[in-house]
Amino acid sequence: MRALSVSTAGWPRRGVVLAAIAVVLWITRWPLAPKYLYHFDSVNFALALEKYDPLWHRPHPPGYPLLVGLMRVLHWFLPQAEQVLLWAGVIAGALAVWLLWWFGETLYGPRAGFVAALLLLFNPALWRAGAITQARTFLAMVSVAVAFMAWRVWQGNGGRKWFYAFSLLFGLAAGFRPDLCVLLLPLWLGSGIRSKRTMRDLLVGAVLFAAGILSWFGYLLYAVGGPAQFYEWLRLYVPVQFRDTRFQMGGFWRMAWAAVVWNGLGALGWIWAVPFRLRRLAGFDWRSAPFLVLWFVPGFLFQALVHVGDADQTLATIPVLCLVGGRVLSSCAP
Repeated sequence: MRALSVSTAGWPRRGVVLAAIAVVLWITRWPLAPKYLYHFDSVNFALALEKYDPLWHRPHPPGYPLLVGLMRVLHWFLPQAEQVLLWAGVIAGALAVWLLWWFGETLYGPRAGFVAALLLLFNPALWRAGAITQARTFLAMVSVAVAFMAWRVWQGNGGRKWFYAFSLLFGLAAGFRPDLCVLLLPLWLGSGIRSKRTMRDLLVGAVLFAAGILSWFGYLLYAVGGPAQFYEWLRLYVPVQFRDTRFQMGGFWRMAWAAVVWNGLGALGWIWAVPFRLRRLAGFDWRSAPFLVLWFVPGFLFQALVHVGDADQTLATIPVLCLVGGRVLSSCAP
């Protein structure tokens, strides 16, 4: 069976594919979404639609300024906060699946990209986020988008101009999920080094990355009352948020095990096929492996050693396993 191609299609066809993915997400998430918001993350974002005041957890740290901005735009057309959050999750989820499809084609071919997209589309963590904690779907969207841009740099395409553009866009994209500007930073640096960017290029890229961050971080500082208030805000929040990572009563080990299990949801659909296809996989060009490791490991270590509370908090790393799964399962076809 010939898989539908995204990367080789024209933009009108790509738009149709993206819309089709959004429809599937809406149809599958809408019946499962609660009638009333009950998860505290979603409630905080709903409050931020009326007044952006991170100091009073509207929303909670680290503030998510661009995500709140997008939700406010949706709020112009959708009166109820429940609808706004649901549609925000559909948009982010559709973009994540669509971009992973395209990325998978670029790495391993059309069939692998198609399978990788299916693995993410029906991943339990993405289902949970799309129905209950929609803001977390942006973990997948930003992670895949940044990785896709980084891969082009990694391959040496576009020269220094693309590296500069990538650096700026990376900083901007972090405004949707500020934690990813740290977790994906090794991927940015590794891509620059791998593409043999000069020290000057790296310094300019770092400045542009910082400029992208400042475009939204400056507003966040203003909203909380300045740097001192921002520090105090995080100082009070972090011990409460990370209390379950302590060694006492096995909290640390529970987090590490949860990171393994919840990331493993991205491998359940394909891990069974590995023993049957070792010969084909052994002959495959795995030059993308260091890139995937650099994309996956920092986020996984953060989840295992610092904090992970729910399955959908692993959505920044699950797409990596879906890509590998797309490669494995596509090798099963004759």
